[in-house]
Formats: sequence, structure tokens, C-alpha cells
Amino acid sequence: MESAEMMLRNRVDNIQNLIWERVALVVFLITSVSGCASASVSGRHSLRGIYYWGGEVESVYPCGSNQSFWVIGSERTLQALRAESMRLSKERGRTFQPVYVEVIAIAEAKAEDGFAADYDGVYRFMSIKTFSPSVPSDCHELKGESKEGLNNPV
Repeated sequence: MESAEMMLRNRVDNIQNLIWERVALVVFLITSVSGCASASVSGRHSLRGIYYWGGEVESVYPCGSNQSFWVIGSERTLQALRAESMRLSKERGRTFQPVYVEVIAIAEAKAEDGFAADYDGVYRFMSIKTFSPSVPSDCHELKGESKEGLNNPV
């Protein structure tokens, strides 16, 4: 009986060790994945604002904010916004026409040089949810046409 009892005890010990190893692995994986997920989820967020594009300007002014941000993103992502801005400029006969945007964006580090350094920060547009030439009344719009005034909302 002792050998059967000893074998059973060893088997129970092995199962317990296996369970603890698996629990430790699961805890490690959950901790690792949640760290990555939170960085990804917290980095990406919805943004509503006024987008401007033209010579030496590509910026967004978030609704309800007095800040302005330089915009970066892939050519594919920004192409439709640039085309809409160009269309509005031709239609209205004035440069730097506002385009209302709803996007998924990531806040990047503030630029230290170039035109982007004149803004409060940088947003990387990851995807465009929607855009419109009509700016909703709850989203402030800049006044004037001068690109020098674009990073200072009125």
C-alpha cells in the first residue's frame, strides 16, 4: 500500500506543480498582454475637430479645445482629407478651408523642429471615420485665411 499511496502522492504533487506552472504562465501572459493592450487602446482615441490643409500646413483643432496639432499619417489615410480641402479651396476661392473630421488618432511627441514645432503637439491619424465641409455648431471654427494664424484659434 505504501508504494501505491506514494505513487498517488507523487502524482498529486505533479498535478499541483503543473497547475501552478500553468497559473503562473496565465498570469504572466495576462500581465504582458494587458500592458500591450492598454498602451494600444490608450494611445488610440476618437478625435473630432477642424482639419486644415495647404502650403506648409496640415493641422487639426480639436472641438472644444484652444489647442492646435500638426497632423501626420499615411498618404492613404490623409488623401481624402487633402482632396476635400483642395476641392473646397477651389470652390470657395480661398485657401485653408476647414474640413470637419472624426478620426481615430494617436497623440505623438511634440515636434522639436520644422513647421510642426509651432503647434501644441502632433496627432497621427490612423483612420478617418467621417469628414464634412460643414462644421457642427458645437465645434469652434477658425477665422481668417492666413496660414500664419492657423495655429492660433480665434
